[in-house]
Amino acid sequence: MGLFEAIRSRSGLVVSVIGISLIAFVLTDFLSSGNVLFQGDKDAVGRIGGTKISYIEFNKDVEELRQNPQYAQASPLQISELVWNNLLNEKLLVEPMADLGFVVTDEELRRVIELNPSVQQMPGLQDPNTGAFRPDLLRSALQNLRDQREQSSEAAAQYESWVAFESDIKNQSLSNKIYDAVSAGMRMPLALQNALNARNNRQIQLEVASMSVSEVADSSVEATDADYKAVYAEYKSSFKLTKPVRDGFVADFPLAPSDEDLVKVKLELSTLAADFAASSDDSSFAAANSDVFATPSLRPESSINPIVLEAIQGMTAGFVGGPIQDGDSYRLVKVMSRAALPDSARAKHILIAYAGSERSSAQRSYQEAKELADSLLAAIKSGASFAAASEALSSDVVAASKGGDLGWFQPGMMTPAFEQFCFERRTGSFDLVETEFGFHLVEVTGQKGSRPALRLAEIVRRIDVSPETEQKIYAQASALAKAIQEGKEPQEAAAQLGVAMLPARNVTATDASVMGLTDGREVVRWMFNEDREVGEVSVVNNNYKSYSVVYVSGAFEEGYKPLDAVKDDLNALALNRAKVRVLAERMSKTEQLNWTPANVTLASPFLVSGREPKVVGIAAGSKVGAESEVIEGSNGVYRFKVVNTFDAAPSLTAADMAAENNRLAGNAQRMLLQSLLGSAKVTDNRGMFY
Repeated sequence: MGLFEAIRSRSGLVVSVIGISLIAFVLTDFLSSGNVLFQGDKDAVGRIGGTKISYIEFNKDVEELRQNPQYAQASPLQISELVWNNLLNEKLLVEPMADLGFVVTDEELRRVIELNPSVQQMPGLQDPNTGAFRPDLLRSALQNLRDQREQSSEAAAQYESWVAFESDIKNQSLSNKIYDAVSAGMRMPLALQNALNARNNRQIQLEVASMSVSEVADSSVEATDADYKAVYAEYKSSFKLTKPVRDGFVADFPLAPSDEDLVKVKLELSTLAADFAASSDDSSFAAANSDVFATPSLRPESSINPIVLEAIQGMTAGFVGGPIQDGDSYRLVKVMSRAALPDSARAKHILIAYAGSERSSAQRSYQEAKELADSLLAAIKSGASFAAASEALSSDVVAASKGGDLGWFQPGMMTPAFEQFCFERRTGSFDLVETEFGFHLVEVTGQKGSRPALRLAEIVRRIDVSPETEQKIYAQASALAKAIQEGKEPQEAAAQLGVAMLPARNVTATDASVMGLTDGREVVRWMFNEDREVGEVSVVNNNYKSYSVVYVSGAFEEGYKPLDAVKDDLNALALNRAKVRVLAERMSKTEQLNWTPANVTLASPFLVSGREPKVVGIAAGSKVGAESEVIEGSNGVYRFKVVNTFDAAPSLTAADMAAENNRLAGNAQRMLLQSLLGSAKVTDNRGMFY
């Protein structure tokens, strides 16, 4: 609830920034991964530059980040990605560059922290009159933590969180300083830029005779093995693999409720409506009949689900609306009361935490904390000093330094039970509130504004997939898997059953999913099981969201995908090459060619049939008056005569050079990371663990 309980959330932002900077390279062309279970490293989540990254230590960082509310919806794999990228930044950039003399001074670090918007927005660090951030309040709060860390385990934990946050900020600042230094050296010399412009923009006046591949019907030619080998050699770099991949096919059978499942739930709720309307204890009735229960509280109308609000708009207390379908559930909603809530509130509190409460390092038990909180409540109601008790006993040491004051806050800024007390009780109310952080002695010290609110009791029933529906879906998936096992081609077998079976190409061990699935992590894990063999097919339970039929058509290690594995990708190119071969023979036998004028440059190497850099490049290297033999291009065959050439006039301005230099500087971070990752020996085994 206090100032430094937000630190873990803030430090997560730093990890994200570093992770995003590296992610494009980590997931593409710059990792050199070896055998996932290489000798002696079965507990290694990876290696960076020869340094073993222990799973135990790595997972500690993953679990710590998982506690950050910012990542509540992130999967373990996604969080591991952030931690991994942070490690890459630290091992490949921060540590080596620090050895070269790059440092962040204490003054620089202080300035960066004080200018950080996340720090400036922390409650309790603003001037009460102007609302502006005050660095002196931050320094005072930190000094208070330092002074109390020996006496208070909560203060020690919060100070430890701050130190970790400060370290993250320092690493990020050092990274930025390195990027700035590299950017400052990224410059294009004027003479070189002029030379490039002159070469690329030199106009070549041609007369061209051409025959396009569109003149040859697909059915009249057949690509040979030689055609495939030639185009494979030309485009081989496109098939380079820097880590193991799997190819296959996937058909997904979502576990979705049937119409019968929907009707059943709706009918169940309809039969409850009359009893719900007649109930005198709405909260208990809703709790007893709901799959998902929330204690009724006054809620601003603006925060209520529009679907629900429409069903009860203008209705008085006692009205029951529904059943209302809301996504994967049906709701019965009873209006309990109407009232008004303040826009903002102010409160002070004393937090009594216990062992196991959220973000707590307290040693006292739950019962000991409850007894202490009850005795404090009675003592303060009898006249004891709230401020003195807060300073002596509160686990929120920052609020305690201000007499427990939390300042003004708006809805959504505090944990629900605490917020409910502060907004629903009147100013001056004082009582004990239990939350996930412990026991709070809370006094509402102020309220401002007003907005309409409703107290609703809701019965929520999930529309679950019935066993009968699930069995039908599984039977469909099994039928497809069986057909493939019996030798049918996967996509053909799927089509016969009216199902789409999509290709899953170049799947890596750390992919979160495959094409066609929102969340297909279990499919990926199945494909990379160490016992998996090419040709296997199975029905995979995809996190109880669907059944996926998965067929493995290929498994490839580092290196280049063989021609046979990419032949389908080369069909169009190989066919074009066969057509060009036919056209070349045809042109060589044609005595009367149709010559047409063309003006081209290396910057714009387009002829009548499309982009032809090879043909234009040969023309650019030919003298005026030269006439070519038949040239095989990408989209046809050509002959040309060089009529004239015209050098481009120098046209660069200072603004042009500034723009080019800014472009280069803007690419500095990407190019530096590319260089570091390209030269380092990095092995990523996270797919084994997440």
